[in-house]
Amino acid sequence: MHVLDTPSDRPALEEPIKDARFSAGIGYGESKWVAETLLLLARDSGGLRTSTVRVGQIAGDTRVGGWNKQEWVGAIARLGQIVHALPERDEPISWVPVDIVATALIDMSRSEDPVFNLV
Repeated sequence: MHVLDTPSDRPALEEPIKDARFSAGIGYGESKWVAETLLLLARDSGGLRTSTVRVGQIAGDTRVGGWNKQEWVGAIARLGQIVHALPERDEPISWVPVDIVATALIDMSRSEDPVFNLV
């Protein structure tokens, strides 16, 4: 999945997305856009210190590796064991271990930047 249809050969920009059309028609994307916009408004008009972090797929930690079986990756892996097949993907999948995500979030919380992509 790409951040608001950014081509996979280019990194997504770490800047606010002001045009709602980029997320229109996809409920999940719309809700993320609304939340990000509200945080930016609170930052700009209310003086609150906020940041938006756009996180990719969070995987199990680097020590144990387990993750939520209800996530789409776990569900596909379990189904693949049953049917002895997996879907083909023609794009890279980026998984970030949860302990790396936690460390990065702590570092990002100390920044003044308004938007981050963590993939």
